[in-house]
Amino acid sequence: MFPDAFLAHAAIHADFAKPSKFAVMIFQPAGLISGGILGGLIGQTKVTQFLGPLINTTGLTLQCDQAVLPGYTINTVEQKVFGAPFSIAANPGDYQPLELQFVSMGDMWERKFFEDWMEFIMPKGTKRSGARSLTDIGVEYISDITGLSSGLKNARAAGSTLYRDEYISTIQVISFHDTGIPNARYTFEECFPVAVAPSQLNWGDDGITRVSVTFKYTNWSREAGLG
Repeated sequence: MFPDAFLAHAAIHADFAKPSKFAVMIFQPAGLISGGILGGLIGQTKVTQFLGPLINTTGLTLQCDQAVLPGYTINTVEQKVFGAPFSIAANPGDYQPLELQFVSMGDMWERKFFEDWMEFIMPKGTKRSGARSLTDIGVEYISDITGLSSGLKNARAAGSTLYRDEYISTIQVISFHDTGIPNARYTFEECFPVAVAPSQLNWGDDGITRVSVTFKYTNWSREAGLG
């Protein structure tokens, strides 16, 4: 009787959720939408001073092969009136970073995209003297014959940052039934990449290279009515 009851219970709840049935959508940061700073990734020969078309991030949805659903922790404090101490809710805890993994294409555009997004947020390297503002000179890309950015010349000083609203984005992680209908949609708010993990290269490995990216965010929400 127990197996029958279990299968009937599963049928009521649309069978089982499977980790392989998901998709990730990454929306463009406002600072990039306003003029396509990273537009060199979609075939321009030169992008300067916020000129150019929008970035096509649809390919990231096709290439993301690992994602996570969010967790949530409530911090507690112990109190004691009489007898044994007990815990009460104190305040929301920190969210764990969002970890996404992508398969790399032959031109490695996805890795370059995230590296350049991080460069857009905060230039790396040594301090540059006499740097002009971003609005004066922008971020310049020189594309190679494939249309991908082959060099980045950032006029801002190393370690300087933009206004936060210019580089944050929205990311959605969507889980699906076997039928292809979404059963859960989680939206991560005010995201931006904070780490691109090293990718190991090895002469003895003929597999597909992958790149893992870590994002910070301020909050997540779940769309109501899906299931």
